[in-house]
Amino acid sequence: GADGETVVKHSRHIPREHIKFGTPMSAVLEKEKLYDSITDPEVIKAMRECGVSVIETRLVWSELEREKGVLDYSRLERDMALIEKNGFKVGVFNWFQHPPKWSDLTRARCLAHGVDSTIISLWDPRYLAEYDRLLKDLAQKYGSRISFLYVGVHGDYGEVMYPAGCKHYKFSPPHGHSGLWCGDSLARADFQNRMRAKYKTVEALNAAWKTNFNSFDDDLMPKLPLEANNINMRADFALWYSKSLIDFTDKICAIARRHFPDTKMALPVGCLYESRSGEGMNKSQTAKLAAKYNMTARWTGVAHTKEFARTNVSTKRLSAAARFYGAKFGVEAAAGIAGTKVPAAIYESLANGSSMFHNDPASILKELPQYLACDKYLKCLPRRCDKGVYYPYLAEITRSIDIRDFYAEFAKVRGHCDYELTDDFMIGDGF
Repeated sequence: GADGETVVKHSRHIPREHIKFGTPMSAVLEKEKLYDSITDPEVIKAMRECGVSVIETRLVWSELEREKGVLDYSRLERDMALIEKNGFKVGVFNWFQHPPKWSDLTRARCLAHGVDSTIISLWDPRYLAEYDRLLKDLAQKYGSRISFLYVGVHGDYGEVMYPAGCKHYKFSPPHGHSGLWCGDSLARADFQNRMRAKYKTVEALNAAWKTNFNSFDDDLMPKLPLEANNINMRADFALWYSKSLIDFTDKICAIARRHFPDTKMALPVGCLYESRSGEGMNKSQTAKLAAKYNMTARWTGVAHTKEFARTNVSTKRLSAAARFYGAKFGVEAAAGIAGTKVPAAIYESLANGSSMFHNDPASILKELPQYLACDKYLKCLPRRCDKGVYYPYLAEITRSIDIRDFYAEFAKVRGHCDYELTDDFMIGDGF
């Protein structure tokens, strides 16, 4: 939104058909009324009063095409009709990274355990063709009804990330955790080719890595843990791993924008850190892609701790890059925003120039008086900040530091002044 413009408010509906009941997280979904948000009259009334305009629902490939060549939108049509009937605009978050069982696309393989995920390997070029086919069909059938598209990319949650270990959906991978998901043959071959292009000879690679490989066709993947390897090897691997995800995201965004040329879009980003919880993630370059394709860089996790100065670091990591590259910035409040977290979430949104504010149904219902009292402040405000703090991204992803220690230091700075976070990529682009 323009400076001072009212922030657009979103909420969401998670289809009951997707949830694996009996898991710890399914209890949270129930508490937050996430699968009742478009059928509970009390929740609907509260969302209207709060000014929610867009409700997100999901479309998962595994439910859409159970039988090859037969696309069944019946569940999506039901939810879209309910959203529209209640006076809201339709938002769709496509999760095409969860394929039907019949799909023969290469699956992401855990480097640590050699076990396949059910999630597709982003190194399989056939995945892009499937994504193009599915998104083209969605646009042709429902493009005029979809007001907002949350561009699904990869991992458990459709965000710009690798698999992280989600357990509460029926299609969740049996083997899942944060880590390195590049053990499949396509990923290995790509890494070999990238290193061949960089070093030209295996002797040059060995000199840099302090290794004894006989050929680029050897298994070049790092020993685990990553810290056990030479720093040059760690840097080559970590940058390849993160760039692979960014390059893949770039192609996904191009497909989405081609089929939905005029639709408002967000590129969803989660995970506090860019190693450990979010291996391979690069928030600044994700924001750059959001700007390239006229999307909102949407951060998940606002007000997730009790201390603003610390929780604001991860928000600022994405919002500062979005401002620099010229993308809109938005927030998705994690489940359970209540009590003092309500004004904290709103202040965090204001402090980062957010033009999009999301909250979950139960939070809106429970805390409606607070939201109404704070509503006049919820604007997309201009930011004037001339302080920059360096974010050591390369040191983080090579495991040369523990970034959590830096978060504590960044939080201390906020006690003296506001600031923008920058990394090598942003500096290279002229920050």
